[in-house]
Amino acid sequence: MKVAIVHEWLTARAGSELCFERLANLWPDADLYALARKPGVPMNVGGRPIRTTFLDRVARAPAGRAATLPLMPLAYRSLRPQADYDLVISSSHAFSRAFPTEGAVHVSYTYTPIRYVWYPETDARGAHPLLTPARAVLRRADRHYARDVDAFAGISTVVAERINEAYGREADVIFPICDTDFFHPADRDLADDQPPMPDVQPTVDRLPDGGYLLSVGRFIPYKRHDIAIELAARLGLSAVVAGRGPDLPRLREVDQRCGGRTVFLDAPSREEIRGLYRRALFTVFPPIEDFGIVPVESLACGTPVLAVDAGGARDTVPATVGARSPSQELPDLLDSATKLLANLPDPGTCRDWAEHFSPTMFDKRIVDWVDRAMIAAAAGPHARLGERKPLL
Repeated sequence: MKVAIVHEWLTARAGSELCFERLANLWPDADLYALARKPGVPMNVGGRPIRTTFLDRVARAPAGRAATLPLMPLAYRSLRPQADYDLVISSSHAFSRAFPTEGAVHVSYTYTPIRYVWYPETDARGAHPLLTPARAVLRRADRHYARDVDAFAGISTVVAERINEAYGREADVIFPICDTDFFHPADRDLADDQPPMPDVQPTVDRLPDGGYLLSVGRFIPYKRHDIAIELAARLGLSAVVAGRGPDLPRLREVDQRCGGRTVFLDAPSREEIRGLYRRALFTVFPPIEDFGIVPVESLACGTPVLAVDAGGARDTVPATVGARSPSQELPDLLDSATKLLANLPDPGTCRDWAEHFSPTMFDKRIVDWVDRAMIAAAAGPHARLGERKPLL
């Protein structure tokens, strides 16, 4: 069977890129395509080439992505398929569904319908001047290419609902990968299950006494690390904030106003992040994400999570392993945090729940979804998974 796997930007080895990599290894003979690939970003795809489009250079820069959006369908359509494919898997948060799929069964693993086209209020890139007059045209184009899809899967329940709203199609929910082999529990003290490593021991030495709240993610306002700092201060605890990005100076100012009890870790290693998860009282996750991998990594290390009752956290943080605040407002988070501290979940329970998001579970769900799509397509052109009467 001839298979093609198509992605958007390969500019970091994280999130959606890891899912693309996993798909590539599930089909080790598949041809691989992407809109752009940043030089130096490692991808474990068995040494296969990844063919890119004419937008390769400009689309590597985050600032250039939204501006190139109107050209993305043309870029994908200009690719010359290397074979007559039986199956095309699009790994999509923009226009990878525009890849030529004539004669193939097309399944779309969707991170979200294009946020800056469908939901500009949730993504600042939707305010780009080039997108404002083009948004209606881009929505029509997105709907057009969605009609060629035989089966959709979304990364969370909220994304499946968006697929329904945007394209009038039902979607399976297949959670993205969490590296539960790497993120796993250890003793809940300062000892690690491995000999101290040079890049981990300095972090261990800086950890606050008496426990701390942990916030992990890029240093940008959207991630709301300021909430974790303020919440810890209200609880009389320290916070540890780990990530990288331009918002660090502002976060330091927030910390000084709150008493200066926060430890900041700039550009941490994976080993450092794992150690921080293991030793935190709980992880605070205030942003509203399509999925959000941080809560799952924390749970895989045996540490409960406080999140907001919205987005992917509704799938990843049930009451048995943490708490969900009704809003991002500090009083609501403080109330939820106080209740969580009074009854912290067992680390083993947290770890058991995280196994729902393991690479093995991802593989099983993906293969089952693709098999069902192939069987439905063989039954006839009107037997697509999740087919509905057109809403558009």
